[in-house]
This record gives sequence, structure tokens and C-alpha cells, in this order.
Amino acid sequence: MSKSKYGDLFQNPEYSKLQKDDAAQTRGVYVPEPYDTYAIDLIFIPTTAGRYAIYLNAIDVFTRKVASVKLSSKTTPEIIRGVIQVFEMLGGKPKRIWSDLEGGIESNAFKKFAEGHHIEVYQTFGKVHNPVIERFNRTQKELVERIKFKGSLDEKIKIVNEHYNKSKHRTLGMAPNDAYNKVNKVENIHRDNYNEPRKEFSDDIKINDKVKVRKEKETFDKGYINQFVNKIYYISAIYNTNPKTYRVKDKIDDTEQYRELIYRYEILKV
Repeated sequence: MSKSKYGDLFQNPEYSKLQKDDAAQTRGVYVPEPYDTYAIDLIFIPTTAGRYAIYLNAIDVFTRKVASVKLSSKTTPEIIRGVIQVFEMLGGKPKRIWSDLEGGIESNAFKKFAEGHHIEVYQTFGKVHNPVIERFNRTQKELVERIKFKGSLDEKIKIVNEHYNKSKHRTLGMAPNDAYNKVNKVENIHRDNYNEPRKEFSDDIKINDKVKVRKEKETFDKGYINQFVNKIYYISAIYNTNPKTYRVKDKIDDTEQYRELIYRYEILKV
């Protein structure tokens, strides 16, 4: 098939609607430059053999350039292999990796790998753990299903990703591939879209402050935190992300903290 025919997938008004509908459901995260943060996620796609193909999807949050690597399993060594390949496909390693609560990524082996490459790995707390990559996952799935020729799943994903990276992105107003050459313009777009004024709180949160987490029945590494009204936590770390994020621990003298990051609006100082 011709490139233009594949490109029709992205020129279709329904493609813009996919981007618009998904963007309306999630809040943005501000990053200042390429290679700052890669959002990654494992996806599982049914195959004709009644099994599942596993792919590691990744997106540079600044440029919105995407990459996909097929994995043979979701073990830590295979995920590390995929992540290294993603670095090559996206043109370099990031400062941060933003992931969901995948066991292979939370493992000590992956943590050691990340530390060895001076990469911070973090997750955010909430019903939607990783909105940027989850939004792309949905778009990719929709477009793969629209490709009618009898090629392999690998071929279809490659086609979709190539044209996604070459097609005008709704938020950026340009193709992800072009964003690397227009960093100042893209940074201004991100600032306008995602660096909006946040709700101000009169109580500044500091390390070791007592807080309540205003969520219900969300999973932390150490289990469930139920009905947070009567549970007190202590702020263990503050990150200068935009918006700011926090980590908590059970006791003020604990050395172990929960791994998920929490937004300011999800905690209440007591």
C-alpha cells in the first residue's frame, strides 16, 4: 500500500476526534525539553492464535514522539531490553521514566538499571496512573484496527507509529518528529497548555508534615489504604514537578516510603 493511503488514517476527522476526546479526560504534565521524561507502559494485544502479544510503548512527553518494542515476556530482563531499545528509537535516554505499577519495573533489578543510567523512575497515584501514554495506547489500538491489509501485527504497529510521528499532533500543532527542531516553540506550547496556574493552598506542605490522603481504596506498594479519613501519613519527599508531587510514609521515623507520587490536591494537611 502507498504511504498516502496509510496517512489517510491520520487525515481522517475521526483521528482528531480521538485525540480531542482523550485529551479532555486527562490532565497535562509539564516538561521543559526533549529527553526529560519518557512515559512507558506495557500493552497486551490479542492475536489470532488466541494468545497475547506484549509490547512496550513509550512516548517522549515533550515531543510526543512514540516508539514500540515487542517483548517476549513481562520479566524484568526483557523489559530492560525493551527500554534500552526505546532509548535508541527515541534518540537518547531520558532524565525520568514515568510508568504505572508494573512489577517488572518496580523490581530491584530495574531500579538498579535506572540508577546506573542516572534515571529517576516514578509513578503517580490515582485512577489514571499514566495518562499521556494511556492516551496514545488507545489511539494506537484504534488505528491498528483500521488497517485492513493482512500484514503482521508488528507491521501494523510500525506503520501506525511512523505516521503518528510524522503527522500533525493536535496539542503541538506540528508532527512529533519536527518538535526536536522547534524546541523553544514547543516549550511555549507546553507552558501555555500545561503550566497553567494551579489552585493555591494556604498551608505549605513540608517534609514530615502530617497529612491525610484523600482517595479511596487505591493500591500502594504495601497494600491497600482504606477509608483514609482516620489514617495519618507523613510527607517523606517533595518533588518540584509541575504540578508538585509528594511521597508519604507511615511513621515519621520510617526509612521506607510508598513509591507512588501523590498530587497536592490528593492530600490534606492535618
